[in-house]
Parts: sequence; C-alpha cells; structure tokens
Amino acid sequence: MKRLFSVLVPVVGLVASSALLRLVLAAPTKPPAKAGPDAAGPPTTLQTGVRVTRVRVDVSPGGAAITHDLVFPKGALTVTGAGDPTLFVAFTAQSRPLAVEATRHAVDANGKLVETGGTKLEIVDVFVRPKSAALVLGPPSQAGHVLRLPRDAAPFAIRVRSAIATNEVKAPTPTVSILARLGVRGLGAMPVEAIEIGTVLGGTLRGARATFCGDGADPRPLTVAFVGYPSASADGGSAAGTIAPSAAQRTSTDDLCIDLLI
Repeated sequence: MKRLFSVLVPVVGLVASSALLRLVLAAPTKPPAKAGPDAAGPPTTLQTGVRVTRVRVDVSPGGAAITHDLVFPKGALTVTGAGDPTLFVAFTAQSRPLAVEATRHAVDANGKLVETGGTKLEIVDVFVRPKSAALVLGPPSQAGHVLRLPRDAAPFAIRVRSAIATNEVKAPTPTVSILARLGVRGLGAMPVEAIEIGTVLGGTLRGARATFCGDGADPRPLTVAFVGYPSASADGGSAAGTIAPSAAQRTSTDDLCIDLLI
C-alpha cells in the first residue's frame, strides 16, 4: 500500500457533473442476449490514429461513471459498400456497465470536442466485435458495444460514458480501483491528453493516484485534474512526482488504472 499511494494528491469539495449524474441515475440496461442484426454494417476500417483527449472518472457511493472523449481526424474511417459506418468499443471499464451513452460531436479548429450540439448514437450490445465494425477501444474478443455513425469524412469526436458498480476495499483505508480501457490491441497506443477526477451522488474523495497499467506499462504516476477543486499549481493541477499522460512511455496493450481514496 505504501507503493500504491507513493504519490497521493489530497482533494476536497469536488463538484458533481450533471451530465454524468444523469448517466448514473439512468435505468440499468439488460445484459446483451445476442448480437442482433442491427450490429451489422458495411466493412469499416480505421485508417488513422485516434486521440483520447480526456478520460474522466466520477466516483459515487458504490459506483463510478467513466467518460472517454475520442477525436477522429478527417478521413479516419474507410467504408466499403453502402450504409453507415460502425465502430466497436469494448466495455470501457473493468465490468459490464449499468448504463452507457455515446454521442457524436463536432471538432473545433484546435482539434477539441465541441460540447454543444452533440447527437446521440445508436448503440448495440454485442458479445464480440463484428468483423464489419472498426475496432476503436479495447480487445476485440471482449463484450462491448457497436456504435453506428453518420457517413461523413469530416473530423469528429465521440464521447462514450459508462456507469459501473464498484467494490470498495475497506482496509487498511477505504479504496476504490478503476480501470479505463485505452487504445487498440496490437495497433498502437492512443495518445492520452488529460485525466480528470470528480464525484457524483454525494461521493467523497480524499486522494487519487493514476498510472498506465498492463505488461510493460510505464509505472510512473500521472498528472490528474480534480474537477471543481482549485489547483495549487500554475500548470493546471500537476503534483510533484507526477508526469503528464502525454510524456509517459506507452505500449499497445496498456490501460489506465486509477486508485481512489474515499
């Protein structure tokens, strides 16, 4: 435990995200019974790299909401034949989600997701990735979701939000561990630009430590931003002994692990 929290950032008074609060309160979805016909689509291929501009974790009593913001450059997808392109994202955290939502957004001149004007995407739960869907997040053999997109060559962004149940470790101090999926197995690591942590539904948070995890992952603690808590530093929230996510050495199989003191 001493090593686990060797770089621990204390926090108090975090502000809840209303959007993620609605996600956590959403009615739980049923487990996928089978891969329905709506999961099928024209063969879709990911041609260029995708950026993870933000991973956000909001912790609540007994649960957490995990948000991935993914930015796709112009011409990122190639579609063979007629129909709408489809993407596959594995379950974005360590367990089956209680609720999931995906929205498509425009991208501004700086390559950032535009918050306003997002449109909900059709989501189909599947046991494994259909061969026709482009693999975007996580391993293809894991259960996950197929997202159906409008056919458009312009740059765009996707926000995927999942709510999961969590198990608290009581001793020696109350702790919750979150794993967020990153990148495409075997196709290179996606750049991660920012990690945010917040609370919802009256959740409490006393500290956190984030690292990339998996075989060969860089073990150095990563800089995180605590939403609603004033930064004590001029660079937006970095703490002594941490590095920016973009500065860490990456592998094609690493994920993001966050340990939370609650």
